[in-house]
Amino acid sequence: MPDLSQTSPAAFNCQGGLILNRSTFMMQPGEALELENFEPDIQGGYRRINGFSKYVNAVVPQTASSSEPVLMVATFGDKVLAARGTSIFSADPAGSSWTSIDSGRTSAGTYAFERYNFDGNDKIIFVDGANAPTFFNTSLSATDVSNSDVVGSKFVAAFKSHMFYAGKSSAPQTLVFSQPFDEDAFSSGSGAGSIKVDDTITGLKVFRENLFIFCENRIFKLSGSTLSDFAISAVTRDIGCINGNTIQEFAGDLIFLGPDGLRTVAGTARIGDVELGTISTPVQSVFNTNIANSSGFRSLVIPNKTQYRVFFTKSGVAQAITEGVLTSLRGQSFEFANLKGIRPTSTDTVTTATETIVIHGGDGGYVYRQETGSDFDGTAIGGKYRSPDLSFGDPGVRKH
Repeated sequence: MPDLSQTSPAAFNCQGGLILNRSTFMMQPGEALELENFEPDIQGGYRRINGFSKYVNAVVPQTASSSEPVLMVATFGDKVLAARGTSIFSADPAGSSWTSIDSGRTSAGTYAFERYNFDGNDKIIFVDGANAPTFFNTSLSATDVSNSDVVGSKFVAAFKSHMFYAGKSSAPQTLVFSQPFDEDAFSSGSGAGSIKVDDTITGLKVFRENLFIFCENRIFKLSGSTLSDFAISAVTRDIGCINGNTIQEFAGDLIFLGPDGLRTVAGTARIGDVELGTISTPVQSVFNTNIANSSGFRSLVIPNKTQYRVFFTKSGVAQAITEGVLTSLRGQSFEFANLKGIRPTSTDTVTTATETIVIHGGDGGYVYRQETGSDFDGTAIGGKYRSPDLSFGDPGVRKH
């Protein structure tokens, strides 16, 4: 029996997140050797993540086979929009049916979209890498962008009242922009034009007063307001973004997946000064494994938790063992955890005056809302937490 008179209690805070790059003897109490489906809580400690449930009770209609994934989900006004197969559909949240609002889309890939307002009317525009860009007003009337130069665009962004298109397979280094306040007008005499960079574009994102152009091996930023003063400059010519679906605005920065893990593009207090930093060093081994083996990537942010999530999709891997990583900004530090059991095929986050809505599409054709309930649409959430070994000051002395 241990001598209870010699008992020395110890207390520590659960903080620091998942640490995989240090020996257990070098770790601090409260950090985690295993942290699966738990999240570093911005109020302190770790808590099991919330679940997800069906956002619309009906499956998105299939157009060819039940194996078609949901290629796009988006919240627009009081509707939820989804793309599957050759069509785009709309539904009411918690509704029991979908309505086709656009059809005849062939060979569509992963969608990108942008919500914007050029003329006092809210609109949303979609690109899918194969068809003409299509935009909708609040009545969900579809209009195709007619210019052949932007048909097949993979990326779209509204910047300084111009609509920018990029990613066309026949012109992967070219950025085409419309004339001001009109996503479907391309007269050079009225302010439209194009810009070419010296690398293949993998994503676009507006951040503060610049449009960031992510490429395979480089990152550029576009400044200015009109055709006459648009200027492009290199942020870095050494690091690129491997997948545009991972680019998100997060905690006042842009975060993206580079070849060596998660990175940020952080604007500092000095005008024009940009800092590139790798933030995923504590869990680098997770990214080294999954970047090489994943066939697709999806990401989302949960602003009210200052949290970013990236998911790794692998062919032939069931949802129950699909992996991901979340990171929360707690204080001045990024803290990480593993995710398992969530397999999004598309994602969207929108913040209204009253709530944050986080949704994702799935392989089975349903649209789900995250951060609801305590299970994964009826499946229990498995969670793990393991602290480092506690040496109590001397790892060489055996303790009870």
